[in-house]
Amino acid sequence: MLPLLLTSVYTINMEEVGIDKTVKDSLNLHPRIMKALQKCGLHKISSILIYSTNDLCRMLHVSSQDVESLVSAASNAVLPSRPLVTVQELFMRQAELCNWGRLSWGCPILDAQLGGGVLVAGVTELSGVSGAGKTQLCLQLSLMAQLGKEQGGLKGGVAYISTEDAFPSRRLCQLADSFAESHRSGLTAKQMTDNIFIEHTGTVSALSVLLDYKLPSLLIQRNIKLIVVDSIAALFRAEYVPSQHSARAQLLRTIGSKLSYLSCKHSAAVVCVNQVTAAIDRESSNNPFQSTVLPSLGPSWADIPNMRVMLYRDELVTDGDLQMEVQSSQRYLQVLSAPHLPNITINYGIDSSGVHGTK
Repeated sequence: MLPLLLTSVYTINMEEVGIDKTVKDSLNLHPRIMKALQKCGLHKISSILIYSTNDLCRMLHVSSQDVESLVSAASNAVLPSRPLVTVQELFMRQAELCNWGRLSWGCPILDAQLGGGVLVAGVTELSGVSGAGKTQLCLQLSLMAQLGKEQGGLKGGVAYISTEDAFPSRRLCQLADSFAESHRSGLTAKQMTDNIFIEHTGTVSALSVLLDYKLPSLLIQRNIKLIVVDSIAALFRAEYVPSQHSARAQLLRTIGSKLSYLSCKHSAAVVCVNQVTAAIDRESSNNPFQSTVLPSLGPSWADIPNMRVMLYRDELVTDGDLQMEVQSSQRYLQVLSAPHLPNITINYGIDSSGVHGTK
């Protein structure tokens, strides 16, 4: 059985609700109630919903039954109620994951092991230690997204939201040169880099405004098919302390719901980079791939991504003359959770042409 998945996340979008609709144009009420509203100067739905039931009864001089029908009609005009979903319907929606579109990882080995690529609907999380290659994989996906579907792409633009260091434009240009030569899609390196729209965001509130207003317009105007947030953790770890856990959790879920909503509405893949935190009181294990770190942001964020992938980097060192010298690095990624994949571990490497799985 497929694990539970948030398949019907709904975010209130001001473009889609009728908070500013007029009573006359939107509500079909008894003439008695309409006359009372006009007499009190309540011409907009927003002016009705700010009052309590008792206040409306006193202001309009109508019965409580009339007020209940008024509030119900106003509420449905703002946000229409959705039909209930049965467990069987929810299960069938989860089963449809197998038919969702995919964005290739840009490597045949990774695609073969990871279900063909990143799921187009929903949020995919890439977490890992510093230097593991999270940003490099995001850059690779940003180039892949512009290729045609026959090459594993989505034939669309990319919105790259950077929240930490300066955007690695030099590395992107290096990868674009390699992609233009190896994939021969008809796109030049300059055309690929010109189709990646970068936005620097330094606060949670700025990210929320970006998701509410600027990004929805960009998705339509530029046919954006991949949204990257690099990283989601940086903003929340910088602005909130442990004592503000409740407020942080609420905002995390709001941001996650907005990303999921945009992904499903516009058929765009969403990739969020996450940092890691040290694991505490972890049971010992003989598994060589057992983690000593976990993705950050806790359970408030953990159930938002449909797919969670952890990247590791183990440095192999030698002790020469009492000095520890780095000899080489072993990189591997692990699927932490995904409704369509087992928890597998894959070795990978990074070179001038990108991120590649190794056998």
